[in-house]
Amino acid sequence: MTVPAHSLVLTPAHLSDAEAATIPIAATTAWRAVRSAALGPHKTALLLGHRRSLAFCATVCQGSRITCHRYVVF
Repeated sequence: MTVPAHSLVLTPAHLSDAEAATIPIAATTAWRAVRSAALGPHKTALLLGHRRSLAFCATVCQGSRITCHRYVVF
């Protein structure tokens, strides 16, 4: 498969290739959930998850009231 160079991005230095590969999955899941919930300016979203996915979800939910909870798995 070939893609135009402008479609590529560098993996952030703090992420392994395996971690970076999961970003589209979190993004798609967040987008679908927000669309299904019909979030908007007067709705509240509770975000649960890891810090990387929370950051993306918060971006997708802009305009809504957002409550975040980060959990730690031992």
